[in-house]
Amino acid sequence: MNTAVTLAYISAACAGVVMLIAAFRGWRSIAVWFFCAGMALLAAESVFVGLGTDAAMRDEATRWQQWRLWATSLMPFVWLLFSLSYARGNAREFLRRWRYVLALSLAAPAALSFACPRRLLFTPADDLNGDLQWVFRLQPAGVALEVLCLVGALVVLMNLERTFRAAVGTMRWRIKFTILGLGIVFAVRAYTSSQALLMQRLDPSLVSVNSGALLLGCVLMMRSLFRDVSEVAVFPSNAIFENSLTALIGGIYLVSVGILARLAVWVQSTTSFQTKAFFLLILLVAVTIVALSDRVRLHTRRFISRYFQRPLYDYRTVWRTLTEGTASCVKPTELCQAAATLISQVFEVLTVTVWLVDEKREGLVFAVSTSLSSAAGTALQPPRDEALAI
Repeated sequence: MNTAVTLAYISAACAGVVMLIAAFRGWRSIAVWFFCAGMALLAAESVFVGLGTDAAMRDEATRWQQWRLWATSLMPFVWLLFSLSYARGNAREFLRRWRYVLALSLAAPAALSFACPRRLLFTPADDLNGDLQWVFRLQPAGVALEVLCLVGALVVLMNLERTFRAAVGTMRWRIKFTILGLGIVFAVRAYTSSQALLMQRLDPSLVSVNSGALLLGCVLMMRSLFRDVSEVAVFPSNAIFENSLTALIGGIYLVSVGILARLAVWVQSTTSFQTKAFFLLILLVAVTIVALSDRVRLHTRRFISRYFQRPLYDYRTVWRTLTEGTASCVKPTELCQAAATLISQVFEVLTVTVWLVDEKREGLVFAVSTSLSSAAGTALQPPRDEALAI
């Protein structure tokens, strides 16, 4: 059993563990079932990759390759459902708006993988690659399937980015590692799909990169699963994707891997290209985790303010942000939400809660919070013999 097979089985086991933990954590959201289904597909795909890579006969390898493509064809639909419903308070609205895209993401890949015979999707090559593994050449239907998988991965990444951008404070802290882990998985899948399209073949050594990304993503998602995400609910806007960092990050990764490949040829290194790409991925993940840390950003700002004699806050920027964020608010709840979001972002505070005064009952009524989502209508009553102090 070689390294690629071992990595495939380990990543499948990790995906299964993450799926079981998510199922028994008691999430009260339909997104957990989409998540479990998606992780089950990822685990099954890794198992089929391992069985196909370890196969000694061409027919056996071809059969497992077909099973892998069947599992892959269902992923755009399942993970798009998850990305539209995860940590979103208005998930039903997004699912309704995306119903035609969801239907297409299920029908098109499934029709190609289940209806087309093997010879229309791929054909075994006459030779083996450098690692003595079977290589399969893509046919036109197989190319179309890879294009759909590539587009599906990018759309899932964009939806996850929208959810992360809409979250602030504690809500962002709770979902950060889940979104980062899935972002790694689908960014690498977009890369491997693009390479398969460029080379017009399904190389097991390249597909094994997906197993490494899945293993790394499971480690990050495991960290997030032990945080309480049952009450997380953000409300992204319905606007079309604008100013998305998905394309930028994906472009940087692809360019970096391309440069790495050129350097490997130039220096005639004996280390495998997949190993270098995997270590580069780990480095990018570490940098991204540091960049997304609220504490790191706060300490960086304090360091610059203290040692470079720069103000910690620019009142012009804060005032402009406050004006732009509250100008269109006509309801008290909208104004409270805008104020809580601004305070959390400016002061790098994870939890900001706004209570409104109920003059009739002489108490406080919950309005909004960056860490709570199901406490609407909760009232805080003072003792009867004490006056309300404001």
